[in-house]
Amino acid sequence: MDINVKKKNDKQKVDIKPKPTAEVTVVEQSDSAYISAVLPQKLQTIVLIASIFVLLICGIIILAVTVNKRKMPEVPQRAMIGSTVINLGGFPELPVMDYADLGSSTDILSQWEELHERNNHFVGWLKLGETVIDYPVMQYLEEEFDKTESDGYTGNSYYLKLDFDRRYDDKGSLFVDWHTPIVSKKRPDNTVIYGHNMSSGLKFHHLINYFTEPGGKDLTAYYENPTIDFTTVYDDERSTYKIFGAMYVNTDASHGEVFNYFQRRFFNSKAEFYDFIGNVMDRSVFYTDVDVDYGDEILTLSTCFFPLGRSIDTRVVVLARRVRAGEEPEVDTSVAYINPDPLYFDYYYRVQGGEWGGRNWDTSKVKGFDDFINN
Repeated sequence: MDINVKKKNDKQKVDIKPKPTAEVTVVEQSDSAYISAVLPQKLQTIVLIASIFVLLICGIIILAVTVNKRKMPEVPQRAMIGSTVINLGGFPELPVMDYADLGSSTDILSQWEELHERNNHFVGWLKLGETVIDYPVMQYLEEEFDKTESDGYTGNSYYLKLDFDRRYDDKGSLFVDWHTPIVSKKRPDNTVIYGHNMSSGLKFHHLINYFTEPGGKDLTAYYENPTIDFTTVYDDERSTYKIFGAMYVNTDASHGEVFNYFQRRFFNSKAEFYDFIGNVMDRSVFYTDVDVDYGDEILTLSTCFFPLGRSIDTRVVVLARRVRAGEEPEVDTSVAYINPDPLYFDYYYRVQGGEWGGRNWDTSKVKGFDDFINN
């Protein structure tokens, strides 16, 4: 490098000139030229064919997903009865009750105020004897809340995956069907409560122990816990219900008849009541000494159960009726017995064999039922 020092206006100026260096020529090479230079011709052909094949498969997948989305129908209002849901739409003859029709006693009792202030969806407490079923019961009434509040959870789906404090929880919460608002001391004719059947034994898992069948489980679950307590925030005393049956039912019409037990929440006539109770008793896997009468308040507990495989969407449902005024809550469990021939559904009989032999229960246990059938 040459450095020349010059004088200009009595000041020194330094010129720095770099020495010439060897010229370097950079030749840009395209990706294809690089591949050609590196990969043998046969390997290039294999890579090209593989790339085309992958692109073709991706295109087919994208097309299939797009078509499937276009065909997908609108999802109806649903209700959880387990880890999956059952369609609760399409029955305009069973509208949501007007709150005013349920009575005027809407004062929440002091013992429940703290919990209700913590979450105003809290409507009561459910306890099944000495089992783990000892939980608060929630209810989300769609009409009362902005749907955006639930972040996608509405109606009966709200508490599928939410705990008491509305935080995400796989176990969800027990909840009352939103079609029957618990807003006063008066209750619906049939209160339906849903809960998950957790393999850990929590929530409604214990209900599956009430499912008995010939050669299967015995009546231990019923012997040990024949009653259920469900007390709402409006009750000043414990409300006890006597269990009178349990069903194993199908939810998919492709597997046989579907008994939509959850749709009968109010009985507008004796005919509706007897039709409902008759269907329950035909399907009950055991019978008890508990009688049922038109005007009794029914409690229905429902959870998922998959003894035929998870692809066969079925439920265990336990039913009880409220202890009447002046009646003792005790139950004589010694006279209970397993039904040797409950009504199931087509798929059950295809797998297990057999067929239903017809009605075989003591109809005198449902007061007025015989007169209804005969007339």
